[in-house]
Amino acid sequence: MNSFEKADRAASAHASEFRDLDVEIAAYIVVTRQFGSTSMLQRFMRIGFAKAGAIMAELERIGIVTAQQGAKAREVLVPASEAGNLAALVKQAAAA
Repeated sequence: MNSFEKADRAASAHASEFRDLDVEIAAYIVVTRQFGSTSMLQRFMRIGFAKAGAIMAELERIGIVTAQQGAKAREVLVPASEAGNLAALVKQAAAA
């Protein structure tokens, strides 16, 4: 493995850590507020539309929110009382 491949692998692992943290933060915001919308994530996390959309898609894949239904906010499937367990849920989904 050359130095470029090593650097690329390290950068990918670093980006993955930040992505997981972003998903954890977003999951906490969505579950505690019981409201799932891309625009809300943009405002609270100060991120762009593309990143907020990708995070929302990941929250859907994990099972935290329902599928998109037009312009309406997504239904949150995890009760607010489970907010403390979200980190484990996100990490488990990332490992799968």
